[in-house]
Amino acid sequence: KLKHYLPQNSKMSNVSLPRISNGSPSNSNSFLGTPSGTAGTISPSMRQAPKGSSSFGPAGPGLKVQDHSTAVLDNVKLWGKEAGTFKASTLWKSSPVVLVLLRRPGCVLCRYQARELWLGLKNQLEKLGVRMVCIVHEWIDREVEAFTPYWPGEIYFDKEKDFFKFIGNGKLLTANPWALLNPLNSVWGRIKTAKKSVKQHNLVGNGLIKGGVVIIKKGGDFTYIHIEKELGLPAPHEEVLEGAEKAAEP
Repeated sequence: KLKHYLPQNSKMSNVSLPRISNGSPSNSNSFLGTPSGTAGTISPSMRQAPKGSSSFGPAGPGLKVQDHSTAVLDNVKLWGKEAGTFKASTLWKSSPVVLVLLRRPGCVLCRYQARELWLGLKNQLEKLGVRMVCIVHEWIDREVEAFTPYWPGEIYFDKEKDFFKFIGNGKLLTANPWALLNPLNSVWGRIKTAKKSVKQHNLVGNGLIKGGVVIIKKGGDFTYIHIEKELGLPAPHEEVLEGAEKAAEP
């Protein structure tokens, strides 16, 4: 059986799952960004997704976690600038894949951590035959384009945010912006580290929706899931590599 690390209050905590880990330029300290169509305000609806808004998990039919299967995600529609619209299952049809669910392309932490993951593991994953893909929940052309130096690989758009709802057990996991008012919050240490090498970042887009990392075997089945439990807390590279190695096994 695959190990699981779901929080104790999760409705799925009694189910055996793949390993789940918790975890225009500006010089502003904020990295959450501004939700599209707002001017620095955060609407209550963005703090928590309405119940029943997803076709995944307890809020609706479809999430068969006990099967350790990606069937619930197979028909999710993704879009790429060159690929057009396609079914998500295409990504793991012929090879295993590491999926990075990105919170916001302009975020200093997202840029830093994406680059670190790419530079740190790309060669090893390539030798294993594991694909690396980034998925965004919001597509703004100039923002995605500006993100490519940090992630020179595939980037696709999940318009309905289905992957993000999936890791949230049927709802979007959203950040509490008030936590940033605490100067002792560990996120500030991560931001300080990121700013040493990422000089260009911004506040464009919605940075409240938490992301993560999902690794899937060829043909389906999860081998690793990391959920961004804390803002900007990345998946440890050794865990990603371990999940990728399992995904590459026959």
